[in-house]
Amino acid sequence: MRTGKSILLTMIFLLWGSLSVGATEKQTEESGLEEGQRKARIMAVSIEGNELTYYEITDQEENTSEMTPGQRKNGARQDTVTVYLPVAVVVHTDTGEEMTFSILESGDELEVLFEEYEDKEIITEIWMESAEGEKG
Repeated sequence: MRTGKSILLTMIFLLWGSLSVGATEKQTEESGLEEGQRKARIMAVSIEGNELTYYEITDQEENTSEMTPGQRKNGARQDTVTVYLPVAVVVHTDTGEEMTFSILESGDELEVLFEEYEDKEIITEIWMESAEGEKG
């Protein structure tokens, strides 16, 4: 009797595990992102050469166009991150052109693709957002 319960519990555990893996793969397929990738909206605080300092824009924050880089609506400073952009990173402008990161400026609102590499996140693609906050 005890062996039967153990087998049943093992089967349930294995089924649950395979369902959760399937759900994760489905989410990845639906978002168009591969494993180890994520997209985020960021605000460029400063850019010097290929060194970009930014903070992530959360869904709770509203229109950021009236804020100075690095500030929230309530005036508090955001946590900033500084990264080095790979030379090959493509910047998609709001007019649909592909450019280099040399066109980026402080205060630009961007959508970026992060890829995990050796336990770090690397920005591999950038989309500039139009004044209305939508990709062009």
